This record gives sequence, structure tokens and C-alpha cells, in this order.
Amino acid sequence: MAGPEQEPFAPDALTASVTARVREVMAEAEAAAERLRREVEEATVRRAAEVRTAAEEEAERIRRTAEQQAEAYLAEARRRADAHVAQRVERLADLTDGLLARAEALSVQLDAAGEARRAVEELVVAVRDAARAALEDTGAPPDAPAPMVRPVRRGERPRAVPDLPLKEEL
Repeated sequence: MAGPEQEPFAPDALTASVTARVREVMAEAEAAAERLRREVEEATVRRAAEVRTAAEEEAERIRRTAEQQAEAYLAEARRRADAHVAQRVERLADLTDGLLARAEALSVQLDAAGEARRAVEELVVAVRDAARAALEDTGAPPDAPAPMVRPVRRGERPRAVPDLPLKEEL
């Protein structure tokens, strides 16, 4: 029995009520899905930013390490090159000092040779004068040729001066 206060069963009303409730549940589910999508997207963006920041920090650390290693390598290469240059400069200085010493010694020898040459030339003149005087002492005519006196060259043997007759022997 149906009471006056009870409404009779209406299938359309039930369908409308279920449809409204389904729509309500669907809207809540869609809203929850949208919230979840936004949260996942935000979490993904945050995580991507964290990964990017970490990667940039690691890249900067690697770059600093590489720069430090390159600087150390260059410093060592410069040190070795400077040491090599210093050795070469020292060797060149030693060679230059040796060449200067030899040049000075040669200069002294050339000066001495010049003095010796002048002395030999003076001796040649003195011997020529002595030979003329000796010819005069022998009574040779004044127009007789003076003996040729010339310096002996290196590797050449001196020739004996011919015996000239003395004045008394004439």
C-alpha cells in the first residue's frame, strides 16, 4: 500500500536522478583528472628543471676541472720549454764565450804576426844593405847588381848566398 506521503515510482525521475549523479561524478572525476594532470605537469616541469640544473652544475664542474687540467698541462709545458730554452741559452753563451776567447787569441796572434812580419821586413832590408856593403868591400863595380834577397816562404828551403870574392882576393 502506498501512502499518501509516498510518491509513486517514476522511472524517468530515477533515470534523471542517476544521470545527474553520473554527470556529477563525471565532472568531479574530470576535475580530479585535470588537477592530477596539472600536478603531474608541474612535477614534471619541476623535475626537468632540477635535472637541468643538476646537469648544468655537473657540466660547469667538468668544465672547471678541464680548465684546471689544461692550465696545469700548459704550466708544465711552459716550465719544460723554459728549461729547454735556458739550457740552449746557456750553451749558446758558452759557445759565444769560447768564440770570443778564440777571436781575442787570434787577434793577439795576428798582432804578434804583424810585428814579426815588420821585424822580418826590417831584417830583409838590413840583410840587403849588408849585402851591398859586402859587395862594396869586395871591390865589385858600383853598377853590379845587388844580390836579390827575398823572404823565404813557408815550406821553402833557404838558398845559400853564393860565395863572393873578398876584396883581398881580387
